[in-house]
Amino acid sequence: MWSFIAIFALFVKAQSQILVPNSFPLYLQYSVASYCQEIFNNHNFKCGKACSGPLTNTVYGNSTYDSATTGAGFVTSNPDQQNIVLSFRGTYSFMSVIEDIKAWKTPADWLAKPPSFLNSNSSIQIHAGFDETYKAIKIGLLEKAFQLALANPTYQIVFFFNLGGALATFAAVDYFNQHGMGDRISIYTYGQPRSEYVSSLPFSSRIHRITNLGDPVPHLPLNTMGYYHNYQQYQISNGTKIVTAAESLFPIFVQYSAAAYCTAVVNNHSFDCGIPCSGSINDTIVYGGKFDLYSSGAGYVAYNKRTSSIIVAFRGSQPGNVLFDLEFWETTAPSFIETINRNALVHTGFQDTYMRIRQDMLNLTYRLSQMYPDYSITFTGHSLGGSLATFAAAEFNHLYGNDSRISLYTYGLPRTGNSDFAMYIDNLPFKDRIFRLTRYGDPVPRLPFELLQYKHYKTQYGITNDNQVFKCPVIDDYGDNPDCMNDTLHWNITNHNKYFGWPKHNTCVHF
Repeated sequence: MWSFIAIFALFVKAQSQILVPNSFPLYLQYSVASYCQEIFNNHNFKCGKACSGPLTNTVYGNSTYDSATTGAGFVTSNPDQQNIVLSFRGTYSFMSVIEDIKAWKTPADWLAKPPSFLNSNSSIQIHAGFDETYKAIKIGLLEKAFQLALANPTYQIVFFFNLGGALATFAAVDYFNQHGMGDRISIYTYGQPRSEYVSSLPFSSRIHRITNLGDPVPHLPLNTMGYYHNYQQYQISNGTKIVTAAESLFPIFVQYSAAAYCTAVVNNHSFDCGIPCSGSINDTIVYGGKFDLYSSGAGYVAYNKRTSSIIVAFRGSQPGNVLFDLEFWETTAPSFIETINRNALVHTGFQDTYMRIRQDMLNLTYRLSQMYPDYSITFTGHSLGGSLATFAAAEFNHLYGNDSRISLYTYGLPRTGNSDFAMYIDNLPFKDRIFRLTRYGDPVPRLPFELLQYKHYKTQYGITNDNQVFKCPVIDDYGDNPDCMNDTLHWNITNHNKYFGWPKHNTCVHF
């Protein structure tokens, strides 16, 4: 309940200051309405301010309330928004707190058939208290939602909220398992606790989990008890700004990339390199590293127990890389890419550098991934390091799978291959977790020139001079958007080393 109040207050404050996804405050208002007892007592959608504004024309469908658990939910439709909404109340009373405390797991026996669409077998284990509350209130809601869906075939079907977020997730899975319609289903939750693992649902790209920075509820129950969240997380920070969880990590992984320039990390396997190894990542442990004297290619593999993450970071260009950087003619892509796209070509020098360090880096990453099978695996690099990280993420996925664990963050990445290579990267199984950041005035992402048949892959984010981040719209079939890098008159090579203040080349010992 308190996390809901905090998030609602931030949304009210935020709407006049920033552009947020329009659906977030809209569906939060439906969630607010689920706390209004009038809906459940009077069986209509009249509850004062919470039911006004954009919800004025909402049509009541059905509602349920269970006095034993104080679980509650309603189903409505709205002709203006073209939606069918199933909203579930969050933690509300002492009785619902009792249900929250029942954190042991129990089978989801309400699933009508084996849930082959989940990353699990037919025995799905979920939070016992949430399960008990859901079963007490589900009757009548799903049936009414299905009737409305048949009567309004163009309407989207939306589920959400807090402890209600767990119930909304259950309801969405239950509904899809009975009736399908995966292309019409969305989930919005606010301050949701962990309840189960749902990232592989057919509508996972339309699961939106919104958390307030500092809210403890999304961290419960502990993941050491086997509880997980889905990937589509958004964070509210600084009272006004809403970003995805992945975007909130942009400054973190460029710092990991900066640490790859340090001898202590790569050669000595110690995360003790001064400023780049300080702050929020100072508890990182280096597992191993690789430095190739001939090409000056370098990188390290590390892990962080606090964040349950594995980091694979590659260093950018140094004087020893210059000759390889100048080998800018294109050559056949590595074999793991060529077998999928025979027309893919890549930068000769970048590929040569990668091939000289790849085996050690992949072996280290694989061994660590086996030791910590629940940890995320993030590949990252600045400049040339971004190209090496791109090769490594793609090859690691090709060799070992782990689609749901892999992400890729690059900073100041030069163009690495031709359009077929860019297309290959854009179609990787983890494409939704690929982030390519370019800073205003940085000339490196403009090189090598498109005239030489080089293209960027998509998922580009621009960084302004005051470190404001925005997602760059795709203007063609590839990722080259000049508006995200400024025109050539603003090029300044010093901007290549100003990604959230990193890499700071004077803060650690070079090779």
